Amino acid sequence: MFYYNQVDYLIKASKGKAWKYAEVIPDVIIGFVPNNNIYCLAQTLSTYLSLFAAVEGKGAEVAFPGTEQSWVIKSNDSSQDVVAKFAIWASLHPEKTQGQRFNTADNAMPSSWSVKWPIICEYFGLKGTPPPAGGSGPQPGKYIEEHLDQWKSLEKEKGLQTGRVGNERSFGGFQYFIMTMFNVDRQLDMKKVHDTWGKDKIETDTKGAWWVAFDRFRKAKIIP
Repeated sequence: MFYYNQVDYLIKASKGKAWKYAEVIPDVIIGFVPNNNIYCLAQTLSTYLSLFAAVEGKGAEVAFPGTEQSWVIKSNDSSQDVVAKFAIWASLHPEKTQGQRFNTADNAMPSSWSVKWPIICEYFGLKGTPPPAGGSGPQPGKYIEEHLDQWKSLEKEKGLQTGRVGNERSFGGFQYFIMTMFNVDRQLDMKKVHDTWGKDKIETDTKGAWWVAFDRFRKAKIIP
């Protein structure tokens, strides 16, 4: 975490007060946003893969847009539901959480894009494959830009919400940062949060995080 000034402020401001604080520390948050957010990786990938399936056809292979190195690094996704539920739990149990910091993620077992990418692509009827040797698969933002007319047609054909691609809010840099530049292991130790959460702890898997988010984008008519 790099919000040191904010934490210092909370420590100082909470002294002698009735309210307390705790730090909930996720990795990449996987979830649904209704109003377009450049940091929402699930939105970027869901619009990209929906378009890819429409252009290339169901069953098409789609290469991972990162590198051979980022393909295998270990990390823990943090679905919005798990993060929210622990944040609520922590606020209701200050006797166990006040002044503490907790890694908050979906599962104690780390994963990698080599595991997650095929599952993510499966939702859209696609076959997720490793990056090509020495390179990367298509970059989502670039692919959408090159097929923007097809996306606009898809919006009209399926009655989709507009304004999710092709503008300053559909920034491709975050996806590149997360899926390519984050190329070192960064798995989280979940022992403290699970020990503190106890019998109420919640865990989920790739489908429970990503497919739930995609279902919500579909229900909101943001993707077909």
